[in-house]
Amino acid sequence: MVARTGAARDGGAADGGWATDGFAIYVDETARSSWRLKAQRDPGGPGGRPDGTYSLDYEYVRGLGDLDECNGREAVTAEFPQGAYHYVVTAKFPHVPLCFMGTADASFVKQGGPPPARPGGRRPPPPR
Repeated sequence: MVARTGAARDGGAADGGWATDGFAIYVDETARSSWRLKAQRDPGGPGGRPDGTYSLDYEYVRGLGDLDECNGREAVTAEFPQGAYHYVVTAKFPHVPLCFMGTADASFVKQGGPPPARPGGRRPPPPR
């Protein structure tokens, strides 16, 4: 769970912490995800129309919302006034990041491993 820890200058976002790959996490309930319900379920899955019961009921549509497929974006924040990539916790699906843009710290691999980084993943900003 990510808690709000104070107001930032990113559209009402609040500092939420750091992901295992070093990118910041913010809470912004007004950010629009680029995921939507599919028109129909994938073959071989449960019957009926997708209703949001399963994460596979959703599909990513580039440009549909404010965020990328990992639920992140480049933006100016209080901590990074020149702007930086960060993940966003949202009010609607997927709520939390679904993948990493960077490479997770090796200490997390010992516990079963994080989701794989996207090919060509970016590095987080240097520590301040």
